Amino acid sequence: MVKTTTDEAVIWLKDETNLKNFLIRIKIQGNLKPRLHNIIANFVLTMFNPDNEGHLSEFYETNKLDSDAIVKM
Repeated sequence: MVKTTTDEAVIWLKDETNLKNFLIRIKIQGNLKPRLHNIIANFVLTMFNPDNEGHLSEFYETNKLDSDAIVKM
């Protein structure tokens, strides 16, 4: 498991050449397996409609998330 502290590090590791070189340098055979994590969001308005673009836009902006940060609601 690799924990990164920046988005740039994640992007760098997603590059296949960078990942292969990284794994060679740390002498580990493996690959990068993206994982999805279930979360529970507290304090979401009961009027929130995930099909409403306005609601989604406000949700992402309020929580300082990229628009592709959540895969499924």
